Amino acid sequence: MSQTSTTYYLWKWADNDLPGKPTDVFAALMRGELHPTLQVFDARLLLQLLSRTATRGRSRGEEWDWQVEPASSPEQARFVFLACPGFRNLKNSFYRSLLRLGLAVYAEQEAQIVRAFPPKLNRFLLGQNMHRHHYDVTASDLPVLLSQIHPDWSDPFAILEDYRDRFVQCYAHRGKFCLEWRENFTPKNDDNFDQWIASYPDGTTTEEAVHHVEPGRHKTTELLRFGDVLGVFQAFVRGKPRPMKYRWRSIKKELQ
Repeated sequence: MSQTSTTYYLWKWADNDLPGKPTDVFAALMRGELHPTLQVFDARLLLQLLSRTATRGRSRGEEWDWQVEPASSPEQARFVFLACPGFRNLKNSFYRSLLRLGLAVYAEQEAQIVRAFPPKLNRFLLGQNMHRHHYDVTASDLPVLLSQIHPDWSDPFAILEDYRDRFVQCYAHRGKFCLEWRENFTPKNDDNFDQWIASYPDGTTTEEAVHHVEPGRHKTTELLRFGDVLGVFQAFVRGKPRPMKYRWRSIKKELQ
């Protein structure tokens, strides 16, 4: 039975510090322009991957179609258009192969980068609005964004990810926050990482136990005030290291 196709655009981020809102990049490509946050790339390995995957998918009734732009020079591609079953329906092996190519995948219907794939600079998400991504936020954007976390939400957290698979995240609890910072030392390798939870050196916030950002995984009594959480998020978005005025306890073993 044929499955409805979803449309994607695959492109390559340029190695620069320019912000690239996905909707702006997409609009430029539709005008026939190469956005300054993009670079041309060799799409031949991608086309081979698509051909192999489509052969298997079509035998199951899936619809697959793609087009490289420009069609005459796949080794100097601006982007590749892809129509296929939604990524949620595809096998992990296809995901992993696509991730290794280092491309961004823009979902046209959702107008955002597919979650597993890198933003240009960063991506901010709120627990109750995971369908809405904020891209390439700055330190000045964060006070408003973080203030939107509502303690009455069933999942009152925020996460800020960067293109290197690093992130900082917080979970609200009665006016304070559980705060974590993750470093992935080898991009796309989930095993080579460390992750820490922050607290004040004098232990002033060891009060009531609160669920971790992923509820049910473990509990912690390590909580920070909003101003400190904001400062850590701002340090992260500015590319600075973890602020060492806090105590950082590794929770890597708890995550494995």
